[in-house]
Amino acid sequence: YSNPLFDKAINQARSASDENQRNQLLSKAEELSLTDYPVVPLYTLKTRRLVNKNLKGWSENLRDMHQVRYLRWE
Repeated sequence: YSNPLFDKAINQARSASDENQRNQLLSKAEELSLTDYPVVPLYTLKTRRLVNKNLKGWSENLRDMHQVRYLRWE
């Protein structure tokens, strides 16, 4: 898969120190990849979660992948 806009968003997200900015850039990259459809989706997984309001850094995404290193309790 090759998309210069996707690569730019991912590289900017890697170096972003602000959590909100990083999440926005990752969402942008995700949207670009889904628009380009580098793979054919055979099904869509639906999930529901209850997330404690004190857990920060959690963000829903279409791949349902959550990196623990960005989570924190407040």
